[in-house]
Amino acid sequence: LDKLRFYLRHAYIKGQDWADEMEQSHGISYELANDYGVLFLGQIGHSPSDFVVLMQGLQAFAKLHPKHLHPCHQGQETSFFEAVPLPILPKVMADLSPREAFFSCSECFGIDERLLGRVSGETVVSCPPGIPVLLSGERIQAEHLPFLRHLSEISVL
Repeated sequence: LDKLRFYLRHAYIKGQDWADEMEQSHGISYELANDYGVLFLGQIGHSPSDFVVLMQGLQAFAKLHPKHLHPCHQGQETSFFEAVPLPILPKVMADLSPREAFFSCSECFGIDERLLGRVSGETVVSCPPGIPVLLSGERIQAEHLPFLRHLSEISVL
């Protein structure tokens, strides 16, 4: 969806920990980090050499942390970082405008199949990647459920 935005996870280390180390040791800035991974953004001012520096920093970091490898992988070429594809969300099916949904009476439901076909009373944005999963007034579809599992409940109409 966006070729300049990419999210990486390290196999064994929390995102915030390795992102901070990358920034301090290699001067590589990131947009957002959490326990699971790190979001990097390419900008119009970046040159190809900037991406070479990023790759070299990732490789150097991985070599500094071999103790995190499972014993059967030590000494082998192993991929420490995993690129996480952006989610593919369903086509928006808006039943109400965000304003109409906001001012409508809503109730809270746990995240399960009972939500299917209901209208979201709130906008849900997960970071990363910072793209709305649901908009207020949007009809909830089965494809939304995996992206809502981290919530305990959601407001629906």
